[in-house]
Amino acid sequence: TAVLMLDDRLRLEFQAGRSWFVNEPYANLLRLWPGRAQASELLAGPPSAAFVAEAEQAGRLFEAVRAWLGGQSERAADAFAELAGADPADGFAREMATSARVRALAEGAEGGALEQALAGARALTAQAALPPSQRLDVAALLRELGAVDEGRALAAEVGRTLASPRARRLAGP
Repeated sequence: TAVLMLDDRLRLEFQAGRSWFVNEPYANLLRLWPGRAQASELLAGPPSAAFVAEAEQAGRLFEAVRAWLGGQSERAADAFAELAGADPADGFAREMATSARVRALAEGAEGGALEQALAGARALTAQAALPPSQRLDVAALLRELGAVDEGRALAAEVGRTLASPRARRLAGP
């Protein structure tokens, strides 16, 4: 069991000062996690089935975010895709799944899987529901992978429907 943060135990306040201007979201998440109470422990009676389902969903979301912040892009992409599949209205999970997939493809290309990364990026461009910002992420990835003309064309497509400096930049030389 972790010690609760109370007015007389401001552990986080004192730890925060030591990491001023430090961008370590994964480390911060791990610092906060031990003090987290299980939601079911806060109830006076047994939890309802709906509550249990929501708590389980929240646990899956936490694991997906933890994978993302921990740099486990492939695992994060799969976890967010599972969340999006379970709830089609969850736009956050859907967009995070794509963002994590783009990052995983870039990492795969760095690891030598260039053809797989190109195929994955091309598969993402085929998704009609992909938001413009993520289409630009894929355009940037295509350019980084050497498919410059494909990246330019995708960025130009986005630029025709959205006045975006990023789209103009990616569509250019």
